[in-house]
Amino acid sequence: MNRIVKLLSIPKNSSKEFWISHTIVLFATVIGVYLAASAGLQSALQFEIIKSDRDSYFLRSAMYDELKDNVEQMETMGTEFINGQSHKYLNHKGEFAIDLYVWGTMKFSPGTFEIPSRILTEVRRYYRLAELSVDKMTEPRFLGTTKTLIEKVLKENKHMTDVVLPLLRQDIDALKVRLLKQGVDVSAG
Repeated sequence: MNRIVKLLSIPKNSSKEFWISHTIVLFATVIGVYLAASAGLQSALQFEIIKSDRDSYFLRSAMYDELKDNVEQMETMGTEFINGQSHKYLNHKGEFAIDLYVWGTMKFSPGTFEIPSRILTEVRRYYRLAELSVDKMTEPRFLGTTKTLIEKVLKENKHMTDVVLPLLRQDIDALKVRLLKQGVDVSAG
């Protein structure tokens, strides 16, 4: 029994060791929690950046496809209209329009303003001109100013094909390279 009492007895100077050891444990815990939180924050930020880039890649790709289709459609319609086939369009309001699904939904996407402003401005101006042209082409009667407007659209089509679409394609390709470097494959999308 004396042995048990001796084993359970705490020496007088042991409180120093107790407090030192607990201080070290507490300090190590605080540092460990800080390092874990810091690493978690870094991982979360990296994940959000990659997710944003991926979403932006698909948004820009969809915008590119829609814009390219609209330029081709306006080229066909404008050329036909000027070359004597205006009867296909006159008095057919509502039957002809450019596609604006992606463009319209972009206003609800946070990735829209990650697209270079020059590209957004050029596309916005083109769509305004194209919509006005289609509207004038499909009125009940031919107006002399309509031909001038269509010629302006055809000139703008060349600018879109030669300048804006390649700029947008370069932007998309640069984003794709950045994503591939981060291990995100977007080729299937």
